[in-house]
Amino acid sequence: MKKNKILTIFLITTLSLFAIFIILLLGKEKETYLNIFYARFKDLMADFFNVCTYIVKKNPYNNEINGFAEKAYLPISYLILYPFAKVGDFKDINPYVLNDAMHRPVNIFLAFIFTLLSILLLIYSINRLAKKWKIDKKYLIPLYLSGIFLYTIERGNLILLSVSLLILFISYYDSENKYLRLFAAFCLALTAALKFYPVVFGLLYLKNKQYKDAIVSALIALAIVFLPFLFFKGGFDNISLLFRNLKLNSERYSGVNMFSGLSIKNFCNFWFYGVVGKSATFTANLSNRLFSICRVSVVLCVLLSIFQKNKFNILAALFFAIILLQDNSRFYCILYIIPVYMYLIKEILESKKILRYVPILIYFVILLNPIAIEMKVGKYNGIINEYLITFLTIVFFIVLFIKVIVEGVSYFKHEKESSKSKSKCNSCAFSI
Repeated sequence: MKKNKILTIFLITTLSLFAIFIILLLGKEKETYLNIFYARFKDLMADFFNVCTYIVKKNPYNNEINGFAEKAYLPISYLILYPFAKVGDFKDINPYVLNDAMHRPVNIFLAFIFTLLSILLLIYSINRLAKKWKIDKKYLIPLYLSGIFLYTIERGNLILLSVSLLILFISYYDSENKYLRLFAAFCLALTAALKFYPVVFGLLYLKNKQYKDAIVSALIALAIVFLPFLFFKGGFDNISLLFRNLKLNSERYSGVNMFSGLSIKNFCNFWFYGVVGKSATFTANLSNRLFSICRVSVVLCVLLSIFQKNKFNILAALFFAIILLQDNSRFYCILYIIPVYMYLIKEILESKKILRYVPILIYFVILLNPIAIEMKVGKYNGIINEYLITFLTIVFFIVLFIKVIVEGVSYFKHEKESSKSKSKCNSCAFSI
């Protein structure tokens, strides 16, 4: 009864925040609350429009619009959007006119179709996982009304597809049906080819000792990664161009003036360079050291999570690997937290110790909140939501890391004692 009350309060709170968000948009200062969308729609669905512009002539890696640094995707991403580019009006785009592509009617319609298909696939995948874990669909509503979901839609990024594929993988990777397991292997391969970092969820195969499925997924991934190069001009010669563009991309987005994002480097840049006013050298050195510590901690956490019995800890550790290992982790990457949120609801519905979940439910209330709060911090004027969520996410990781370390040490201690016990029994049997 108590757990139902707490979940009901959580549900009412998240829905109320969305209702307040809508009411605030009706007010005179609605532009302030539009900050939940990137740049208040001034760069609407830029990832969709830009990529279509880059690939319309089938030569994305050498396209000079916005610089080579922006062409750092694997070719499957470009291949998926190529039909939209071909049907749309993306030729002869003026690179000096802001969002020229988005002002052409047919392109707007195609962006709508792309968004609609992406949302429908995400809803379908979430419903599949909800069915597997027996989660009441009313607890899924906050996901669709959240600020992170709205932000992701506004970007027009392929991450909606990537997250959907990851959720479908989690839904079917351990199915008794071999065809569903094959489908899951394909989903993992494709999501890894789209965004790379979701590949860490392949560790679920190792956890279950599904080595054959892991090999099948790896082979599918290799095909998805390399074969699409042949579709574009230059074929496999584009591989060297991709590495060139990745290097340029890293240089462009690794400066101390990069505040936006979930990376600990972005967070450090915001506070020490943007707010406190420390020098670029000091900030860069500090952020690089913190990032190195973070990477080691995340890798250790992921490796130890394999030995965890609690699946929530495993899913959470893999989620942190996606968002904290990236040098430039964009804010929409937090959408990968959906499986973690869903398993949390599953655990709460099955647990008798409900009060221990209250702190993380509060975290999700803040995370899903769609009301953007703009305020001045020091000399910097920014959206406080993103930095608060980044800070709380780092705290969430630290708590999980400590828990995983403690349980990992306990596991190996237990295994060592079991091994000694078996050894004694064997020697006793031998002596007898």
